[in-house]
Amino acid sequence: MAGCDNYPSGIDIIHANASACSLRCNYQPIYKATTVTCENKGSYMEFSFINNSYTTIYNGNSYKASKMRLYQPSLHKYNGDKMPAELVIQHDPETGRKELNICIPVDRGGPTSTIAGDLISKSCTLTNSVNSEATIANFTISSLIPHAPFYTYIGENTYSSCDTAADFIVFDDKDAIKISNAILKSIKNVITKTKSNILAGVLYYYNKDGPNTATSGEIYIDCQPTGMSEEVSTYYSDKKSKTIFDNKTVILILVFLFVSILIALLFYAVNKMFV
Repeated sequence: MAGCDNYPSGIDIIHANASACSLRCNYQPIYKATTVTCENKGSYMEFSFINNSYTTIYNGNSYKASKMRLYQPSLHKYNGDKMPAELVIQHDPETGRKELNICIPVDRGGPTSTIAGDLISKSCTLTNSVNSEATIANFTISSLIPHAPFYTYIGENTYSSCDTAADFIVFDDKDAIKISNAILKSIKNVITKTKSNILAGVLYYYNKDGPNTATSGEIYIDCQPTGMSEEVSTYYSDKKSKTIFDNKTVILILVFLFVSILIALLFYAVNKMFV
């Protein structure tokens, strides 16, 4: 994993090369409605989320979504090809862990009006020149998150220096956000093409279950590649662990044995009295 040249990085995702995530990579996309400000940065559109909180969970750790970028074309490749565009949502950790980036490919051929399409279309209209800004109220990030399998890996941080690592969740191209051809054209009119470094030799993993919609009562295991320096950590819920004493049949057997022993002792004591 090397080289940045001041360009954001991605990987070429080939499903056959992904290892199964045998330890569960748990992502809970819990987001509250927020106000969004958007700014045209020239080579990407940047969205900032105002007054967001640490409600998103990844492997038992809390994160808050702070920014989102729209690139065209995508930073990641799929079987050697890039998608028309990509959304990258930056998440800041509540404690001192790596940042988390959620990456969602964007494809053409969608309906005229969708939640994602309307957000992008409005931002492109309001910020049609570099450094122009706009504000959009009452937006929920969870409306962008596909309920579909995803890939995970550790790569170069899109939002920081190239030598800073970040956790990545990348959704598949077949689960891309679909927008209309007209909106895609407007994206190309307001932001320039993005150059990205495609990293080689990066291990990536496939979570076939996708995002977890549960809010509590689960056991989560951090999904890390074999041989990585970070420990595999288990995060336990506050549910009471079950024991054999929670089984009614076991309790009845124990009571029966106790009563039987008590009767036998009593019978023995009575016999001793008359001997």
